[in-house]
Amino acid sequence: MTPPMEPIAPESALAPDASAHALAMCAIDAERAPGFTLLEDAGGRFVVESEFGVVSLRDEALLEAERGQIHHARLHVLEPSGASYVLDMRLRLTGMTPQLVRDMPEDEEPAL
Repeated sequence: MTPPMEPIAPESALAPDASAHALAMCAIDAERAPGFTLLEDAGGRFVVESEFGVVSLRDEALLEAERGQIHHARLHVLEPSGASYVLDMRLRLTGMTPQLVRDMPEDEEPAL
């Protein structure tokens, strides 16, 4: 039996679409294999390797056009234990695997 999930963040801290998507992801966790899923991919810029969670650029052309820019991504993690959580990340485009900048302050808006 999977223990009940605690909320990651208050719904007011999430965009309406992201909140609904995160709740839907948590609801189906019991039916899914452990792994990683992007909930927010910065307008299609990022992809994630579902087994190990490595986030990378979808297209190398983005690196040439947007090198150094920082974008917001949200990663849903489902651990083998059944634990599930969402990571908010700020990623700087420095190569095909972007650099994690730092935790995103609540009052700061991500680049879209």
